[in-house]
Amino acid sequence: MLNYGLNVTSLAFSPDNRLIAVLELVKDECGDIRNKKLAVLSMSSRKAKTLAVGRRKPAFAWAGNTSLAVTRYDKYAVPTLSLITVDGRVTKLVSNRSVARLIPLGFVAKSDFVVYKSDSSAMSGDGEQVLWKVRPGSPPIRLFPKEARK
Repeated sequence: MLNYGLNVTSLAFSPDNRLIAVLELVKDECGDIRNKKLAVLSMSSRKAKTLAVGRRKPAFAWAGNTSLAVTRYDKYAVPTLSLITVDGRVTKLVSNRSVARLIPLGFVAKSDFVVYKSDSSAMSGDGEQVLWKVRPGSPPIRLFPKEARK
């Protein structure tokens, strides 16, 4: 059953509108918000499946009807962009310790590319932002700007 209320900070419908990805703030036993939880809710069964939980907010975008491109962080705050299916299978796409964030923007279904941007600053918008595309099993391809800034 859907119990999501005021703690939901963002949501996105799957391309076929059968699922909803929900980002929820999770309170600890003292009522403090400690973690962020990414879950997928089925519109038909009204059941939820948790895909990711962490202290940092995972960025996400749908990658087809049954997968999400999700950025999670390790204990050293290194971002990793992965594909996570609604049944919980994880495929790592790219990890980069020289940037602060990897933000999935969309999915190109014909070519299986996830389009994302990297942000090298600790504060959003302050550092170099680069647009990339990547598919499972291949290295990322820089889209814009084509050359690194000097």
